Amino acid sequence: MERGRRTIEARLRALLDLGRRQGHLAFADPHEAYETLYGLVVRDLHVRMLLGAPAPEGADVKVQAARAVDGFFRLYGRM
Repeated sequence: MERGRRTIEARLRALLDLGRRQGHLAFADPHEAYETLYGLVVRDLHVRMLLGAPAPEGADVKVQAARAVDGFFRLYGRM
């Protein structure tokens, strides 16, 4: 957890905070915003992989990432 998700969380929260300070994002709770984005990115991937499903590759990863970012901006974006 220390080298994985917590490291990612610290870096991503800094990036989200920068987006908020620059007026691109609007959120009150940085942890909630991080959890939302993380959930949109990871979705059920961990469960599927634990059940033996193959990890997505190439275009699938790009499509899932684009959907996650789009969903996050719909929730927290300031346009």
